[in-house]
Amino acid sequence: MRIGNVHGRQDVRPDPVPAPVEFDVEAVLLSEMSITTSIGYPDELGTDLNLLPTLDDKLDSLIAHRFPFDCALEAFGAARKANAAKVVAVFGDER
Repeated sequence: MRIGNVHGRQDVRPDPVPAPVEFDVEAVLLSEMSITTSIGYPDELGTDLNLLPTLDDKLDSLIAHRFPFDCALEAFGAARKANAAKVVAVFGDER
């Protein structure tokens, strides 16, 4: 199991799916951590990718900041801030 911590979130990825995992419930409660689970299936990716072009107008409203790719370090800095719902580094004329 790989565990990463990004902006206070724990990212846990099984490889392969492990046996049940024990964790310290008291530590979770005291740190006010939230545990969110999700699962995806390999056969869903094609459908999801085909839907993306139909959602352009909705997805644009989710992007808080856009940066040209050559300003990627600045984009990472913006992504660390609390008001950055979604930060995107774009190539060429996509801005």
